[in-house]
Amino acid sequence: MSNTVHVAVVDKAHQHFDSATLHVLWNDFSDQEGTVSLPSYVEVHADRLRTRFAEFVEAVSRRDVGGQSVSQLLLIRDDFSYWWMTLFAATRWDKSSHISDALKLIALSEVIDQHVPDQASIGIKNGHTATAIARLLRSRSISVTNFVFNDSSIKRSYGSGRALLSLVKYALTHFRVKPVHASSQPDTLIVDHFVRFDEQLARSGVYQSQYWQPLQQLFGASKRKILWLHHFVPGTRSLLSAQRTMDSMQSPGERSHAQFESRLSVNQLFRVLQDLRKLRKAEKQLSMMPSLFVEEHSGIDLSDLFVDQWIDSLRGSTATRHLIMLNQMEDVFASLPKQSLGLFLCENQPWEAALCHAWSAHDHGKLVAVVHAPIRYWDFRYLSLGRALGQIQGLPTTKPLPSLVAVNSPISVDFLNNSGCPGSRVVEVESLMFNHLMQPRQASESQQTTLLVVGDFFVDQNVNLISLLAGALKIQPSPLNIVFKPHPMNHTIPDLTSLPHAKISNELLGDILPTVHTAVTCNGSTAALECFARGVNTVSVLDPEILNSSPLRSVDGASFVSSVSQLAKAITQNSSRTIPTTPLVILDPSLPRWNGLIQ
Repeated sequence: MSNTVHVAVVDKAHQHFDSATLHVLWNDFSDQEGTVSLPSYVEVHADRLRTRFAEFVEAVSRRDVGGQSVSQLLLIRDDFSYWWMTLFAATRWDKSSHISDALKLIALSEVIDQHVPDQASIGIKNGHTATAIARLLRSRSISVTNFVFNDSSIKRSYGSGRALLSLVKYALTHFRVKPVHASSQPDTLIVDHFVRFDEQLARSGVYQSQYWQPLQQLFGASKRKILWLHHFVPGTRSLLSAQRTMDSMQSPGERSHAQFESRLSVNQLFRVLQDLRKLRKAEKQLSMMPSLFVEEHSGIDLSDLFVDQWIDSLRGSTATRHLIMLNQMEDVFASLPKQSLGLFLCENQPWEAALCHAWSAHDHGKLVAVVHAPIRYWDFRYLSLGRALGQIQGLPTTKPLPSLVAVNSPISVDFLNNSGCPGSRVVEVESLMFNHLMQPRQASESQQTTLLVVGDFFVDQNVNLISLLAGALKIQPSPLNIVFKPHPMNHTIPDLTSLPHAKISNELLGDILPTVHTAVTCNGSTAALECFARGVNTVSVLDPEILNSSPLRSVDGASFVSSVSQLAKAITQNSSRTIPTTPLVILDPSLPRWNGLIQ
């Protein structure tokens, strides 16, 4: 008679089930004996698992529902499937997407196949994740003897009334946000986020954006009339404040500024309601499919991870917002004169599908998706984009796409090529945000007295980073001056009291770096690349709850840590690093590539 194999799936290594013969760690990099770390397993098998998840997402779009595919069922225009605006299809990279959990669940199925347990215990805090794990184990006829999770983490509210309430709220909050007017007769469209610009200059009528500033001279030389559409970023200012700032920057006959989302017209209101009814009808048919989110290769049911965002996309507040964007984009591009060129910051977000669809439907000119930073290995948004660019075009359910994707890094070129994107759809351009990397570090090593803590977009990432650094400084105190630089799109300053004499700086990163000895960043920070490229001792802190989304993931010489002791050692390293000989971004202040694209 064989011995019983009892596997315990737990968040952290300190959680111990006495009867377990193997502990599988969900959110821990520990490699102690008798454990398997799923975050580490995913990294070891990264290429295979990444492709497998991308294929799973595409397979969901092709699922048969009464003789139609899911993407066909979501055709809300003759040539546009709302599938491309769902949160699931957008493959976002934040925790709420549950992509990291899905990959771990697939990895867990492989570990189970290797060890063949007959009993299991579950000690996972997140209820959605714990339920998905239990479903997997029971589907393999494994008895779950202990099941511990946090009930409060499961919050489901599927009432269709949320969509209507969201529509009313939007109508009220955006009532004073002016829509786009074509009176200036623009010929060029640029879409960006309303951050990273000089506020003082803006109030005096000048828009100097970190995203685009080097191009201003080229725009002037080509005598383009530009319509700027800005995405409002909550937490940075109010909608009315943003509107007033844009009003002050208007220049009739030369440039105009408007918010991407503006007040609803009566016509738009009725069209959004009609579209919501279409989605509700489709959602009822889709709800009859219990196997919608089953990964075919393994038979794993991932519904517990994705059903909430799926329903929110079809009949929740997200559905309302996305449909408003779609209808407003259709009106904007119907009203504008023919645009010869369009540029937008590319992150493969749902609004981009609406933009590309409306642009193409009204026969405008060249539309360029601009990737402003090197693409991260685990960023499924761009993997989805690259795979779509390599697929057959022209079908009603085809993803609306830009004419070209502009990238500013060899890392991005390789990423898109490996995803199957045709080289003819990718154009290399100079970096517009990283020109400071061409400046030599003028400070001597003795003047490099700063330990820079680079803030992240996500609040919880900052909390984790500071907690780990505080622990490291207790082990290895540092004589360096600690400076915290907030992320420009996150104005929530974390509690810094655990970091001795820490100061906050809102200076540009390029102005801070000359005196930086060591930079500590989260593992999704683009700033890590900037620090590394300037020869700074750069330490990226891994988070076991999310994927390693650092642009430095595959770069030789990059430093990654996952524990307090590793970080304590890393921050004491000599700062005299060799600046990479192979450029990580394309730099040329004369912008010949951009000039060719614009002219």
